[in-house]
Amino acid sequence: EFLIDSSGLAGFLTWMGMAAAHLRFRRAYRAQGYDVRDLRYRADFFPFGPILAVVLCAVVIIGQNPTALLHGQWQQIVLTYLSVPLLLVLWLYYRLRYHTHLIPLEKVNLHGGQLKDDKEI
Repeated sequence: EFLIDSSGLAGFLTWMGMAAAHLRFRRAYRAQGYDVRDLRYRADFFPFGPILAVVLCAVVIIGQNPTALLHGQWQQIVLTYLSVPLLLVLWLYYRLRYHTHLIPLEKVNLHGGQLKDDKEI
């Protein structure tokens, strides 16, 4: 049961991350003075689409086991939602271990892996 619940949650957490990355990419793209019309692919319903994706994924994640939530069945809640705190713990560990930080929109690398001195990553 845990494997089924965790794999389902992992998929929705991944889609939430992709939608959030899309929002941040577009904000960085505009912050650096680029015109969105120059993109080869533009999401027709931006920013509504990614925001809707984040909201719907959150609803699905919360609704993964509503009976356990409503009746306070803690064992089922832990089994169902263990992937969420696990993801947060791993993310926090990575962030602290490697001293990562949120890059300002104006400094996000939008050039496909090229550094300032044109060396490939």
